[in-house]
Amino acid sequence: MKIQPEYSFEKDSTVWAVIRWKNAENGNGLVGEKIKTFILKDDARKEVYRLNGWQDFRLDFSHNWNGKLHGKAFTSIRLWNERKYQIDKEYDIYLNGFRRGRAKLVSLKRIKIHQINEHIARLDTGYSAVECRELIRKMYKNKSIDWERQELAYCLFVFMDEKTELFDY
Repeated sequence: MKIQPEYSFEKDSTVWAVIRWKNAENGNGLVGEKIKTFILKDDARKEVYRLNGWQDFRLDFSHNWNGKLHGKAFTSIRLWNERKYQIDKEYDIYLNGFRRGRAKLVSLKRIKIHQINEHIARLDTGYSAVECRELIRKMYKNKSIDWERQELAYCLFVFMDEKTELFDY
């Protein structure tokens, strides 16, 4: 028997509604109450994950740096998060909102931004180490980050079910 999570989301006319589910007063089934609305589906999904206390193992890419999502394996440099990035965990990979496939994290290295060398930078982004560091700073410009102390996760993922042939980015 499938257990209904306390929160879910669904399309409601032109918006996405977050629904809180409760047992019906008569004891027959569940009753849903709309508690929030979002314009974007992804915002509603993120709120449902937060409210249910779920860990989100989805990785979103806005750009296919160096064409890396076309291969069988790829790297990614992200802010360090030991709860999210764990060896052998599987992640759903999205590029501009489209699912590219499922990948397993096979290697994880903790680095600082000054440790990004030509090897790491060129493989991950196709840019020089200096350009790559600047790119990362720009990606997180809206966060208050002390780059002297901030740790990064240098991740190596291997696709498990490739969807790379569907798109030609």
